[in-house]
Amino acid sequence: MRASLRRSLLLPAALIAISCGDGTGPSLQITPLTVGAPFTDTIRRGATKFYAVAVSPGAMYRIDLTGLSDDVDLYPFDDDATFAVLAPCLIGHVLFFGPVAEDCSAPASGDTMYLAVDASDVAAASTGYTIAVQTLPVTDLTLSLPLEDTVPQGAAAFYRVTVVPGTEYSLSLSGLTDSATTLSVLDGEQGGPLLGVASPKAMRLRAMSTTMFLAADGSALPKATSVFVALAMPAPVLSLPVVPTEGAIPARTPTVGWVATRSTSRYRTDGLPAGTHTITVLGVTGSVDYDVDFDVFADSTYSMELDCTLQTATAKECSVSGASVFFAVRAGPVNQDGAGYILLVW
Repeated sequence: MRASLRRSLLLPAALIAISCGDGTGPSLQITPLTVGAPFTDTIRRGATKFYAVAVSPGAMYRIDLTGLSDDVDLYPFDDDATFAVLAPCLIGHVLFFGPVAEDCSAPASGDTMYLAVDASDVAAASTGYTIAVQTLPVTDLTLSLPLEDTVPQGAAAFYRVTVVPGTEYSLSLSGLTDSATTLSVLDGEQGGPLLGVASPKAMRLRAMSTTMFLAADGSALPKATSVFVALAMPAPVLSLPVVPTEGAIPARTPTVGWVATRSTSRYRTDGLPAGTHTITVLGVTGSVDYDVDFDVFADSTYSMELDCTLQTATAKECSVSGASVFFAVRAGPVNQDGAGYILLVW
């Protein structure tokens, strides 16, 4: 944690603690902002400035701090009018050293968002900057209904899905044409980004609130665009004994499957159009993901495994061509219960 962060939080806390609450004591000077209207300001070294902007609850906003000539930092507080608890960003590039632009994309919890700019690390006597808040487009996902979408290099696509608190969900971006795409998830105070260069980007998460937010972040893409399939779906819940499944799986329809302990469940999808198709395993139950193997085969004999799963033991996705695809899920020797999972052929 940067020293400036500690100081920026202690300052408002101290002011609030000694305020009389009747307008006669010290109080924070909060500057109002307007969505879509950039505001240029100056700040003295060691000072903190506070801002508030009227917003719509549940909408997505991006806060930008630009025009920097010195080291100032952006701190988002969502609907916390006391500026006491930092709010997470769904996508955030903040707390950089030096005169580097910062930004935070986050949903609004209430009808006002509160922000702070801190100059504890500024070298000059004072410095200027521009702070701006803009509305971001958000696509509403329907549970268990996959959505094919694309994100350009340097941009992001945002999604929102209604969930039930206490229920566990599988959240994913699969079939990524550029695996540098990052999946970021925010559910109240929990969530975060899934980095790396693998596809799918997927997680299981137990809902804390009634709305989860997802983002496909293309800021690290080496390619011009990335195409993917976004999916939010209730995760399978293990119930013993496992009743295994097998047989035909419909295309473009996420399907829950089951494999019994130390067994193999075989599947196929037929009638596929010409082109390349992606087979993905998502939302594997429990902590046995490391001992649930995914295999893709050349034909209905299930005897010749393809390189995409043969050469990568932890693979959970494979792209193949043909009118029919053949695949299997195996529970390894360490797996004592079997497993449930979601299958998606796209």
